[in-house]
Amino acid sequence: MDSSTRNCCIECLWVKVGSQFARCWHAFFAQLEHVHMLNIENPSHIWLLHTLFLEDINHDCQVFQEEWNCHPMGGAGTNNKSPLDMHLLGQIQFGIYQEHEDCEGCNLANDEVMETADAIAHQQQVHIKHEAVHILSLWHPFQNDEEELTFFRGLQQVVMQDIMLENFGLTATEWDSDTYPLIETIHIGHHTQKEVDISLADAIWYSRACLWCQVLSTLSFYLMSHGS
Repeated sequence: MDSSTRNCCIECLWVKVGSQFARCWHAFFAQLEHVHMLNIENPSHIWLLHTLFLEDINHDCQVFQEEWNCHPMGGAGTNNKSPLDMHLLGQIQFGIYQEHEDCEGCNLANDEVMETADAIAHQQQVHIKHEAVHILSLWHPFQNDEEELTFFRGLQQVVMQDIMLENFGLTATEWDSDTYPLIETIHIGHHTQKEVDISLADAIWYSRACLWCQVLSTLSFYLMSHGS
């Protein structure tokens, strides 16, 4: 398989990842930024995104993985079987791998692990086409566990009482039209030149936006009251 064919395969996979769930998350975060006061330069906001939505994103990734493992594969030797089919046939033909008792608890020495990791990293250099993406450190807004517990107790009361404050983009007077914005335009493709309108009409996105606003307002009040 030449490099152009491999590129087509991975690009096709990325399109499917985007269309099935990633673009919706992209659009949702863009809407939080445009409508609901998300500041991507604020470390505490990044911490909030991780805290609120990372588990849901991982779940969507897991669902996609499970569905993708059921699709038939092309190529020599696959006979249009899915990855799950190939795994099952391998177990039938060769048996289920079980760790030998003599190997239980055995580990490579630290220097061997580092040498292996370095060798793999060196081999992969040819595939790296750009510099690593800078990612903000996950700043924790609390001084200790007690402060964090106090914050989440207060947040629980806000959520249970369904408290919604103004100036967080959830009231009609804060929208550009008569209705809550259900379409967010994002840029995709090479050099992000292509514009795509993504629907956020599913009720789950509005409920997530409401939760974001509740948590952000609670955190803002907490940090202000504690002089942070």
